[in-house]
Amino acid sequence: MFDNNPSLLDSIAVELDTAKSPVGNWISLAKKLFSNGQQLQEFEAQLHYPSDNPTALLFKYLSKAEAFHQLTVGDLKEHLRKMPRKDVLDLLVRAKVQGMLQDSLLVNEAKVTNFFVII
Repeated sequence: MFDNNPSLLDSIAVELDTAKSPVGNWISLAKKLFSNGQQLQEFEAQLHYPSDNPTALLFKYLSKAEAFHQLTVGDLKEHLRKMPRKDVLDLLVRAKVQGMLQDSLLVNEAKVTNFFVII
């Protein structure tokens, strides 16, 4: 799945899926994004971890769940700051500088925006 030119999502997934610290991995981000335990349980029920890419599945889930259609890139950045995951924030900053990222809605018309390339 990860090739020589990984997409932004792939790069973020590498960082969050393999994080050793319980405060800075994909599950910590999911806990910050989901306002209640039921949403988290629904998401976790779809995982077949470790065979799945949990970060990619998290963003795919967010793109389908209507409750997250107003989530912005800024919201995501704020959650990452609180974790703290400066390395992932740096990926977002580089993507913005390269014109691959805009501070807009993360989800647009039930699809993750071109901010991510869902695989």
